[in-house]
Amino acid sequence: MILMFCVILFIALISSKIGLIALLLILLVATVYSIYKIKSAALRTGILLLPLFVLLLILKSDIYDRVDRAIQSMTTTKNLNQNIESTALRITAIKTTVELIQANWLVGVGTGDVWGDLRRYYFVEGKSGCLKEKVIPHNQYLNSFAKHGIIGIAVLLVLLFFPLLKSYQQKNWLAFSFMLLLIMNCGVEDVFEVQNGVVFSSFFYAYFFLLL
Repeated sequence: MILMFCVILFIALISSKIGLIALLLILLVATVYSIYKIKSAALRTGILLLPLFVLLLILKSDIYDRVDRAIQSMTTTKNLNQNIESTALRITAIKTTVELIQANWLVGVGTGDVWGDLRRYYFVEGKSGCLKEKVIPHNQYLNSFAKHGIIGIAVLLVLLFFPLLKSYQQKNWLAFSFMLLLIMNCGVEDVFEVQNGVVFSSFFYAYFFLLL
């Protein structure tokens, strides 16, 4: 229980938006599970108190302000080009990448050319904030689609959702949870574009679907 509190505190302090979303989903599942399955009153009480602990952390830190700014950035159309708030820049990058995909949806622009094309789009459309900060969409789905076209996104979806369905059919809930978190993180990071993401994913793919 102490270790669980330490992990939750660590996730809350790093203020990662996707980390908080994943944490809240895990706590929701754990709460429902504890109500129906756990017999120990002390353990059940501890798990039920975790959501309140997380909520208190959010209200007492800058996480609430960051989430509020993110919501404002997603709901406004004013000054997105000059806004240096990270979420506003990310939204602009996503919209620009979608335009890039629409122009190259069949075969993509090729490996290594996404940033060059994005930079040209930023310059032509006057998106100075994104150009200055060298913003990319940080989205594996958009990245794969932009790079390799419809074949690339199809391969990525099979790579992610086939193991998810397989683990669900086999009732391997640990593997299912891993794939669900990986699918979520691919929406906010280029997981397979960096060494850490490739090593991490490859290790758990091998562990869950080859060794077990």
